[in-house]
Amino acid sequence: ALPIWEYGLNQSPLIFHADFIKTDAYGNTNLDSVYNIADSTYNTLWEKAIFANDGNLVITGWHGNVADSILNMWILKTDTSGNILWSNYVGDSILSTSAYCIAKTWDGGYILGGGTVTAPPRYGIIIKTDANGQQLWERLLINNNNSGDVLNSIAATPDSGFVFTGIGGSLGNILVRFVRIDKNGTLLKDTLYNFS
Repeated sequence: ALPIWEYGLNQSPLIFHADFIKTDAYGNTNLDSVYNIADSTYNTLWEKAIFANDGNLVITGWHGNVADSILNMWILKTDTSGNILWSNYVGDSILSTSAYCIAKTWDGGYILGGGTVTAPPRYGIIIKTDANGQQLWERLLINNNNSGDVLNSIAATPDSGFVFTGIGGSLGNILVRFVRIDKNGTLLKDTLYNFS
């Protein structure tokens, strides 16, 4: 039986801490670790985890300071016991960002999708990293709807590119967003669909 990992948040009043839970195949807890920054003004949340080629986990989410409302995308690698092997904050240099999805790339690195978390308008964002989680490039996806865009799902395409889905549109008219990029981050398609 393969072990199962769960990750997410452990909420105390107004503060989020990342939680790493490892279970056996029957759901019995083998490990439960809360990752708490020493200064309680910081929030952390892990959104998505994937297995790296070496069998360890690569996790993404966000880390931020409650006092100044600055959030950064967070990518980290842990072993299967939850020990952090490396950790990096990535994202836009000006806007607060959060990652909601992650995938491995053709060159051994990772690609993250998410959104800015500032007041509207919010933008979708794509970050490419190397195999050690160091940011290589960023694509900020701006549309003309003054919307609350976010990319929360990702899939690889046969040509080593990626498609993302998420939400977009204006407040009160939320639409499905579809984005396709090639392996170098060139935008091939960015479309909003209305299914109402």
